[in-house]
Amino acid sequence: MLTQIILISSTLDLTLISSYAIGPVIGGYIADAGWRYVFVLPVGVAVLAILVIFLLMRKEVVQGHATAKAGKSRRLGYISGVRIIDWPGMIMFILGIGLIILAIQWGGTSYAWSDAATVAPLVIGAILCIGFFIYEYLLGPDRVVARIFPKQVPMIPSTLFRKKDTSLLMIINFSAGISLVSAFYFISYYWQLAEGYSPSKAGTQLLYFTPGLGVGVYLASFLCRIWPRQTFFPLLWGSIVEGVGLSLLAYSVSIRDTTMVKIFLGVSGAGTGLRFMPVVLHAAGIWSTRIPSMQSLLSFMLPLGETIGISIMGAVFSNKLSIGLRGIAARTKGVDLPSSGSPSFNVLNSLPAATQMEVQNAAAKAVMWSLISVLPFVGLSIVASVLLGNVWIGKPAQKAKGDKPARAEEKGQVMYGLYVPALVTGALAGQKKELEVSLGQEDEVRRERSVDVESVAQPMTEHTGGRQPWS
Repeated sequence: MLTQIILISSTLDLTLISSYAIGPVIGGYIADAGWRYVFVLPVGVAVLAILVIFLLMRKEVVQGHATAKAGKSRRLGYISGVRIIDWPGMIMFILGIGLIILAIQWGGTSYAWSDAATVAPLVIGAILCIGFFIYEYLLGPDRVVARIFPKQVPMIPSTLFRKKDTSLLMIINFSAGISLVSAFYFISYYWQLAEGYSPSKAGTQLLYFTPGLGVGVYLASFLCRIWPRQTFFPLLWGSIVEGVGLSLLAYSVSIRDTTMVKIFLGVSGAGTGLRFMPVVLHAAGIWSTRIPSMQSLLSFMLPLGETIGISIMGAVFSNKLSIGLRGIAARTKGVDLPSSGSPSFNVLNSLPAATQMEVQNAAAKAVMWSLISVLPFVGLSIVASVLLGNVWIGKPAQKAKGDKPARAEEKGQVMYGLYVPALVTGALAGQKKELEVSLGQEDEVRRERSVDVESVAQPMTEHTGGRQPWS
């Protein structure tokens, strides 16, 4: 199972790296022609993706809960699908996260942090997010809300959090999202506002992050497939390398050393790339019965980290840059600088050389502080990595070929406790478990997936050739 995931994850990682390499460059050149065109290109890509999915992947899409039993109308199948959607949880989560992001965006820029316009959405958003997790817990099997709404399926099954590594992996992927935002968004601010690069030239500078990603992905593949075939070490090393890279990147930006910025941009990319594949494998090993749920949860944490990261960094950047520009305007007579927001290139180019240098230094300091503002989240991911268990990746059986003898299958193993203390005390052997699904786990999964069985079981069994979809 893990060997197949490695192959799929490697392919996806290569695709991801290619998109990160091509996207910023194309976006930079499009922005030179006009920033509005940047929003046109994704529409065409989305249409192309829809056509590819429909024409090439339609038969591979497994039928889900919104499937009517043979002989029943399709309309009833759609109604059944709507009934399982976790509407209250979805509404609470969207509103909660949206209000928190709104408060972060407004705080210190449009309104003071103590202003009601900032405090109210922050408090209400936090309450809604807490309420969301409570609701998801109560929607679990045999609990209060589940008895009231027996057809609903929770967005986030609470059983996933019975194992500590679920929350730890969420923190790690959240940090990875912040790292991507730091590299592809705010370092672009540095190149344009502090160094005076055009959007196209700034886009090409971001390519230094891509080789780092590639090196990290290659190292992760080696550590997971060749030696030591474990997930703990690439996750820990990746978190440390990412944290060190972003810290030194912030310092390099503050002193405006372009060579150091390029180097540590690549270092932070290597740390991020080191964790792409291992986080997927670790989740599959920890929850071998709930792989789709775990992967969906982790896939969600990456863009959530990007969203929260860009909100926090954007608020800090705007606040620090506005303070810097007001100070420059107060010291310099006859200079018209914006009181808030970034100055345009025309404004920058029209300034005297000394004032222009001051503005560029202020922009560099603002980028530095925006990077520093998210370092606590990166540090938290290092702590999360230290507290992880471990997954040992097995090897498939191999027939004798030439001078190479036959090799028996080596099954994967998993450890749910703390790996570091067990390694130090020599207690690993007693805590390792075979990477197999126990009968108790199978029963638990069947109970949690028993929603609307009559309308789902027959078509899904036919599609999977008689095999149960959760096996």
